[in-house]
Amino acid sequence: MNVVDTASPETSLILRKPISSADSEGVVNSGQLAHGGGVRWLKGSIEYETILQWIQGAKLDSAHQ
Repeated sequence: MNVVDTASPETSLILRKPISSADSEGVVNSGQLAHGGGVRWLKGSIEYETILQWIQGAKLDSAHQ
């Protein structure tokens, strides 16, 4: 769950990293993460929306913390 932010789903690393590229590397306040592998999908794509909806419904099992 280190890559998921249930309080603010769209800021989750699992969503931010795949929509970023290496172009943002070294750009102050870019709001993007450097990602040498390139953009994997776009914000709003079916992949993005599927993971966003999963995060919004994700529940932490307190027994595993």
